[in-house]
Order: sequence, then C-alpha cells, then structure tokens
Amino acid sequence: MSTLITGAAVLRGSRILTKERQEERLRDIAELVAAELDPDELARIQNPDQMDESYFRLINKRLVAITESSNRPRLKGIKYVYIVRKVKGKPMDRYSSYAVVVDGTAPTEEGFLAPGQIMPTSDSTDALHRVWEAKQFVIDRHFVKDQWGTWLSGYLPLEKRDGSFEAVLGIDIDAESINEERLHILMHLMRGFGVGLVLILPGVVLFGRRLARPLQQIEHRHQALSSLDLEGPEMNSPIEAQWIQEIHAINRSLQKMQGALGAFSRYVPVDLVRRLVIGDGSMCLDGETRELAIMFSDIVGFTSLSENLTPKETLSLLNEYFEIFDRTSKETNGTLDKYIGDAAMVFWGAPEPVPNPALQCLEAALRCDREIQMLNKTWHLKGFKVTFETCFGLDFGEVVVGNIGSNDRVNYTIVGARVNLCSRLEHQNRVYGTRVLATRSFIDSLGPHKNNYTIVKVDVCRLRGFHQSVEVFEIRGHYTQSSPEERHFADVVEKIWSRPRGLDATKDIELLDSLPNRYQQIPYIRQLRNCRTPPHSSVNIRDSGKASERD
Repeated sequence: MSTLITGAAVLRGSRILTKERQEERLRDIAELVAAELDPDELARIQNPDQMDESYFRLINKRLVAITESSNRPRLKGIKYVYIVRKVKGKPMDRYSSYAVVVDGTAPTEEGFLAPGQIMPTSDSTDALHRVWEAKQFVIDRHFVKDQWGTWLSGYLPLEKRDGSFEAVLGIDIDAESINEERLHILMHLMRGFGVGLVLILPGVVLFGRRLARPLQQIEHRHQALSSLDLEGPEMNSPIEAQWIQEIHAINRSLQKMQGALGAFSRYVPVDLVRRLVIGDGSMCLDGETRELAIMFSDIVGFTSLSENLTPKETLSLLNEYFEIFDRTSKETNGTLDKYIGDAAMVFWGAPEPVPNPALQCLEAALRCDREIQMLNKTWHLKGFKVTFETCFGLDFGEVVVGNIGSNDRVNYTIVGARVNLCSRLEHQNRVYGTRVLATRSFIDSLGPHKNNYTIVKVDVCRLRGFHQSVEVFEIRGHYTQSSPEERHFADVVEKIWSRPRGLDATKDIELLDSLPNRYQQIPYIRQLRNCRTPPHSSVNIRDSGKASERD
C-alpha cells in the first residue's frame, strides 16, 4: 500500500514539477522579450497598413527569431510568439474577442495574421481571458486545443510608461514537448524512487527534503547569473545546507562568478556580456554594417582646468561627471563605448536594435547637458572653483560595429567615416559658440520628432579631413520649453537661410538687427551677418566680441 502511495506521489510530483518549470521558462522568455518592446509604440500599431513601418518589422523579426530558435534547449517546444489586444467595441462572437498587434510568424508564411486581424480562440482558452484582470504573467491551467493544435500558453501584460496596458505578449508551447519533458522528469524520479525503495527509502526522503531547498536556491542563482541579474533577491539570500561540502563549493563558485561578471560588465556593455553568457561564450573578430546614432562629448579647456586641481580631485570630479553619462546612456538604451580622457563616446542601435536611435541619442545629450550644469552648481556650493563646459556632437549614419582588435585584446566598438565626422563636429562647438551640434543626416533621422526641438541651422562647412561640405545645426532644447524670444531667433535664422545669398542682403541684415544683442553676439550669427553683407556695403558690421551665455 505504501508503495502505491509513494508511486502516486512521484507521478503527481512529476506533473507539478513539469508545470512549474514550464511556467518559469515561459515567464523568463516573456520578460526577456518584453524588455525589448516599447508598449507605447505598440499602441500605435492598429491596422495592416502599418506592416511596412520600421518598428513593426523590427518586432516581427525579433518574434520570428524566437520561434526559429526553438531547437535551443531554453526555447524548445515554442511554436508561436505573438502580441494581441482586445478588440474595440463588441466582438462578433465569444471566439473573436482579440485582435493581433504583431504576429511572430513571417509575413510570407501561411497562417500569418496582420495587425488588426481577429485571433480566434476556443472553448478551452484560459489564461488569455484571465490575464486582463490578473495584470501579471499567467499560464493556462490545462492544455488548450484550437485550430492550430494543443498548447500550453503564457501571457504577460506589456505595461506602458503610465502603468496601464492594452496589449499582452503570448507564447505557446506545444503539448508534445511538455509531455516529453514530463516523461524525462518522471523517468529520473522513478529511477530514484526504485533505488530508494530497495535501499534507503527513509533516509533518502529525509535527506531529499533537506537538500531540495539549497539545490533550488542554487538553480535560481544560476538562472539570475545567466540573465545578468546580479542584484536580484536570488543573489543575496544565503544558501542553506552549506555543511555539505559540494553545496559549499558550488556556492563559493557562484559568488566568484557573480563578482567576475559584475566587474566584467563595468568594462564591457552589459548587452554584449549578456550575449556572451547566453551564447557559447566565444568572441571572434568580426563586424557588421549598421546605421547608428553617435554622440561625442568633450570638456572645453579641461587641461587648463585640471592644472588648478590635485590628481585626486581631478579623478573625483571626473568620476561624478562620467556617472551622468553612464546613467543616461543606460536609461536611453545607449552603449557607452569608451571614455577618452575627459571625452565620452556613446552610440545607439547596437549590439541590440533600438527604436528611434537618433531620438534616444538627442534626449541623452540634452539630459547630460542639463545635469552637468546642475553638477557645476553643486560643485560651486562645495567650494570647487571649476566649471565643466561640455560640448556635444551628434551624427547618424552607416558604420561598422563589432569586435575589433587582435586575438588577445578585443574592443566592441564602431569605426568608419561617420565616427570621425562626429568627433570633428563636436570640436566645431568651440568655433560657433554652441554646446550641441548635429549633422543634417541626424536631423533628418529624427523624422517628425524634430518638430519637438528648437533647431537652428549654423553653417555649411567642410570639416578637417573631409572633402564634402556638411550642413551643421545647433539643437538648443525642447521647443515647448523655449521662450517666445528663443522661437523668434530660430525663425529669423531659418528665414535668412531659406533665401539665396545676396538676394536681399539689406533684408537679411534688418532681420539680424531685430534680434536681442545676446543673440547677435553668438559667433555663428556674427559669421552669418558677415556672409550676408554685400562687398563695399555701408551696412555697419557690429563688434565681434565674445559669445554671451545662453539662458
């Protein structure tokens, strides 16, 4: 009788363990995929006409890649990945309550559902109905049968920035792979059961109870390390049963790995470290061509500033200063490539794709500019007579990104003419009396978002080392935060640049004279005035004093 009871317990345990592992696996995959999505952008996808938009293609490609990688152990059995929302208004019937946002099937394949199409459900549909009230990840209680097969599905709400959600990410695992895993677990349990039954069943049961908890803790800690979650609760909770030598040794190894990965991720972009950890760990010398947004920054006159500081003070101030760049690049999904003395180089769009990379880059530059000014004020209050005046150069274009170096020393970085151009552009701020300069390519890549900023054309110049001329623009801040005087300044400069040179020089000079003096003293405005003044003109050229501070 006891044998039958124990056998039944093993059978039930295999079911529970299988479902727990599938739920944990589905949740991990769903959260990893959701981290790369922008629910606010997804909310704009409503109909099939939007399938040609870059963001739809990016997400569709990412979801397709997951289903195509189902032969990998972690993704085994995954057949469909998709994003759905509730249909607007009253559904036609109880099987037509949900519409597709992005299907994880290639658009060219049979069965692909375009945005806005109904995703049919069945009588056994479970978790998809519950997720809207649960507002957290849920999994089907039982297998779901529909026109595509038999599945176990999990759904994760995709929260927008305001905390609400209108769409969920769904992942389907086919029943066959689950049954295979359950059979695999059951066979292992039965072998252990047989040995324990014949030999030391009571001791195995007692010891197993004491051993299960620390082994589970070790598994959770290993999973956290695999996803580079180095600060999660799994990494800080003490592991029990360390009196067992093997568990103690495993715990020490995990602690060393945690420290090494933490240090490694401070020298190398975290996304790149995650790729190495999740992949096979190899790093070969190669690269790929991508269109990226690039930002260079530098402190004006840093050498002379540092002469008045001790080396320790210089290091302390620079560490505070670069903390702004590190934090801002992470918050905007950028990759902080390197620090070059007092300069920083950041790019957006690699190693992982980023929606609207130029927009993220611009927001990062403006945020850094604002926070650096606040940091200067803090230093003044602390008695440091130092001001870090920082200039930024922004560009968007095609570069080579990848592992570059030698077999013994590798750097994940970007190279190409656009990188050199961006560096040269940053230095031009000193010539024009500006803080944030961008190229025409960068402005165009903003698309309609450029209307949200005060952008002023500065010059058409030829940068050192380049034969072709480059259109240069100053980005002065967010348009909604600019004053009427600031907007008038931008309009005046735009009007002048919109007319051919020499068409109406007197009108151009009159427009410039209408500006407040602090704008007239900006170096690139003085240059524009000189260029628009005809030869032998009696128009007065104002004194070319130093550029005044902008508000």
